Amino acid sequence: MSDLTQTASTAAQLDAEIRSVDSVSQGGTIAAYTIDIAQDISLYTLTDDLAGVVLGTGSSLTIIGNGHTMSGLHGYPEDRGLFAYRGVLTVEGLTIADADAVGGWGAVAVSTKAVRAAEPA
Repeated sequence: MSDLTQTASTAAQLDAEIRSVDSVSQGGTIAAYTIDIAQDISLYTLTDDLAGVVLGTGSSLTIIGNGHTMSGLHGYPEDRGLFAYRGVLTVEGLTIADADAVGGWGAVAVSTKAVRAAEPA
């Protein structure tokens, strides 16, 4: 198993990196993938939802926020934040603000050191 790290500075870059990790891991490359967030990211700049995490068997993805914020537009329904369909996703040091989680089943394990939710303004 190898480690692969990419950096994202915009919502479009984050979306592209998630899609790339999904594709490569589903293609059979088992790895511990990491996406490093380099600055605050606005999901509102995307024309569609941020890609969901759909990892191949045996792979994991860690998103390291470095204290930055990923935000939507005050909970506008299309700004859903992170969505994990399959695989192990860890989020560290990232504030997710003004995003909306609607529908579906899921579970969240939260460590106050890793993920914090910002309250809507």
